[in-house]
Amino acid sequence: MPAGILRSLFERSLDNPEPVLVSSRIIINTTKPIVKDLLCAECEELFNKGGEAWISQIIARRGSFPLARAVQSCPRVVDDANLVVYSCKGNPEIEIEKLTYFALSMFWRSSAVDWSSIAPVPRIVLGEREEPVRQFLRRDAPLPSDIVLIVTLWTHEPSNLQVVLPAESRQVASFNAFTMSIPGIQFVLFTGADVPADVRAQCVCSSDDQAIAVANAIDTVLTGKMQANFQAAHRTPKIAAKYRDYLRGRLG
Repeated sequence: MPAGILRSLFERSLDNPEPVLVSSRIIINTTKPIVKDLLCAECEELFNKGGEAWISQIIARRGSFPLARAVQSCPRVVDDANLVVYSCKGNPEIEIEKLTYFALSMFWRSSAVDWSSIAPVPRIVLGEREEPVRQFLRRDAPLPSDIVLIVTLWTHEPSNLQVVLPAESRQVASFNAFTMSIPGIQFVLFTGADVPADVRAQCVCSSDDQAIAVANAIDTVLTGKMQANFQAAHRTPKIAAKYRDYLRGRLG
């Protein structure tokens, strides 16, 4: 996870502001990044310039969500009570190429190696698309045509800031789906030749509108999952006492 995103998870209102790692098995304070010997220095710089540095500036923070502000200035193409979709094409504040590059770099890294360390980390399987995505990230090939990326903001003001590492959310005979979230933003990656047409129409990098959506339900679902993990996982009495009231206040 890029350092800029990790820093955004510090909670300055607490005596110990370090982020909390929450899994189904363990809860601990940690600032230790999940690190593997995967990239050379050249590729690290390529990933940084390709999207990491920019994405770290536009994610949600307490009282600030630059990407949401920029998206709200775009024309609406869908507008109902639970979902608003904006046409972000041509907005200079929203760098679609970097948004796409960052997301693909995270999904590719999750497929390339097992990142488990102090807690289990799910590994996705891009299969035959792993190498074409690697070539895209190396700037040696265009984005594979059978890849669709959907970007949805949790809400304009997320109730909590968290990172959800890449995981597989759906696998059928004709296509796969993988999800990932960083503060305020959810990415869903679809791969396969038979991704439904209505899903392709929402792709941020290939649709005519370069669409980005806002859906309040995502924030609610992720909050519920965090609460469930907090209740189920092993945690020290100190961690439990320190964060119980805080989490109740933030998550309800």
